Amino acid sequence: MVNENIQHEIDKVALTLHRLNNLWSFTGKRISFAADNYLHLHKAHELDRLFDLVYAYTAVTKAVTHLTEQGLIIPDEWDRMYRNIGQSIFFTLPELLHKTKQRKFESGYKSFFAKAWRESPLPSLSL
Repeated sequence: MVNENIQHEIDKVALTLHRLNNLWSFTGKRISFAADNYLHLHKAHELDRLFDLVYAYTAVTKAVTHLTEQGLIIPDEWDRMYRNIGQSIFFTLPELLHKTKQRKFESGYKSFFAKAWRESPLPSLSL
């Protein structure tokens, strides 16, 4: 059974992350192509969708880390929204899952984060 409340909340987080990556990007262009790919997978089950959010968030994290190491400054409002999205992905949304799925998420998100970190490409430096 699909919990519509969590699906709606996942949709909101995915939309905000998509906008941070694209429309509201502080670089003037898409931050991470990989994040968009993860956000557009449209899986049915909330646990799978939550793991896709972990992948997308990680791809953006890796790209932003690289860009800030190159000297780009993150605007405070972008950073605040980005931190709120992370809070939602790793703490708020899992609390809406059934306890069994919640335990699966808690035991698996670190490996999903690590895998996405290894596989996500770095952004080009031509800003």
